[in-house]
Amino acid sequence: MPTLSQSLHKYDLSFLRNLARLWGLELPGEKKTTIIEQLTARILDPQYNQPMLQRLSPEARLILEDLTAHQGRLPLAAFARKYGELRRVGAGKRDREAIWRSPQNAAESLWFYGLIFLDFFEGETGIEEFVYLPPDLFPHLPFPVNTQPPQFEAVLSAEQVSLACATQDYLVDDTCTFLAWLRKTQRPSSSDTKLKKHLLLSKEHLPGIPIPLRTEFLQAILSDAGVLDINSSMPLPEPARRFLSLERWQRLAWLYEAWLKSTSLNELRQLEHIEPLGEWENDPRIPRLFITNQLRSLQIEQWYELSPFAQYIHDHYPDFQRPGGNYEVWLIRRRSDQQFLRGFESWFEVEGQLLRYLILGPLLWFGLVEVGVKKGKPASYAFRITQQGNSLLQKQAKPLAAPSDEQVRVLSGGTIAIPRLFAPTVRYQIARFCEWEDYRAPHYLYRITPESLRQAQQQNLKPQQLIRLLQRDNALLPPSVVQAVRRWVLHATEIEVIELPILRVRSADILKRIQKSPCAKHLQQILNPTTAVVKRGEETKLIERLFELGFLADAKLRVKTEIEGQAGCSQPINPPSEK
Repeated sequence: MPTLSQSLHKYDLSFLRNLARLWGLELPGEKKTTIIEQLTARILDPQYNQPMLQRLSPEARLILEDLTAHQGRLPLAAFARKYGELRRVGAGKRDREAIWRSPQNAAESLWFYGLIFLDFFEGETGIEEFVYLPPDLFPHLPFPVNTQPPQFEAVLSAEQVSLACATQDYLVDDTCTFLAWLRKTQRPSSSDTKLKKHLLLSKEHLPGIPIPLRTEFLQAILSDAGVLDINSSMPLPEPARRFLSLERWQRLAWLYEAWLKSTSLNELRQLEHIEPLGEWENDPRIPRLFITNQLRSLQIEQWYELSPFAQYIHDHYPDFQRPGGNYEVWLIRRRSDQQFLRGFESWFEVEGQLLRYLILGPLLWFGLVEVGVKKGKPASYAFRITQQGNSLLQKQAKPLAAPSDEQVRVLSGGTIAIPRLFAPTVRYQIARFCEWEDYRAPHYLYRITPESLRQAQQQNLKPQQLIRLLQRDNALLPPSVVQAVRRWVLHATEIEVIELPILRVRSADILKRIQKSPCAKHLQQILNPTTAVVKRGEETKLIERLFELGFLADAKLRVKTEIEGQAGCSQPINPPSEK
């Protein structure tokens, strides 16, 4: 930071003369450098500065103490919220009204006495304006000066925390799943709730995950990085192949860097409890860089409670996503009661919740942190940085789990089991030929069906390619599976298993009577003397005609009544509104 002499050089001659009078110094000379030399000597002279410091008000001493606790500087926005504004007026008005004689608060008093100054420095979120103390004033202050940035030290012992969720490197697996799903379905992921059950970072597979992975997250960073087409949101073949061919660690680090740089993904606008309104814009990269910088100062594998961490950020770096410190410009509304969240008093509902989302969402998805809960307080989250996370923060290569030595297994029933750690390029291709069944650790399960092969053909994929792919990767491939696929290629579907409505009667005489009645037109096929197939969609009419014939049929299916079928009666009265 600038010295006292350097700081005084920013002022005009008139201001320096006013400052000299406050320090009891008469300056007959007109040369600015001479005045600054004499002023600097006077202010740094204990004979003069100590009586001055002793005469300061308690509020002014509190300001100096706060500055010394923060390396001698505070962001101007945070300083003004705590201690009041510093009036910055033109030289003419300043001298005409002599505002230096009547400071409006303790902060202005220190400013007019040349003890604090304003300048722009590199802060946590970039270049911003600070109030600062010149370093050559430090030895004269009655407070010890902390030359190190503040540290968050509220830690929890391992005995105080129950591990709730550790995501390891599941994000790279879910990215492969996501890309394969897009190629198979040929539609944006946001329209498919079915995809979510196949993602490992979900409640289904990780019940303790506070915020399940959102497909918009992957779509945004993959689009920004050029793996997805910006217009169609579909994978671009060559970029997708290059990405999936990387080692697991390289894929995770690649995703992490893409997230840090992404501008289309905006976590503030993903907070569910608030509703941003209007045309204002925020830079989502700023809070990401801030929170990752903060994590670098924490100890690896040490538990930290989330709520006190948010309080620490509030006290020391409140403007981390608003470098200007203006809490009136962004129009944000609370969804629950439609109240607008303005002013610094709304910090915990906006900035505090954003910090919570970043830690319990993206940073957990990357495996950068693990999440726990404080014992006895299930709603009180804690987090700790993992070894994997530290490698990401420090941009150091860290090999993750080794590729699986286990082979792909194809069961005789057509189910394909692919180990989670198997080559993602292989799973990506196999998944496009199959129905997706489930994930049962540590295997992804797919099934070969006629419908899945038809869908593959519609995308110009040939079933023979699936067989060659499985044989190339030494899959345990039963001959019956090869034969079944080849027969389907030659003859399409030879056997069909279908579900049909069946009519069963107690005796053959009853079925003969039905065949001779108007009910017969609703029958499709007689299977045996007491069983017949009913035409699909005509079950209700058949039951009604049987009643007219004197038979009360016991229906084992949901049958729509005549009243339910009438217009206006198919919906419940006053249906509950969805929230």
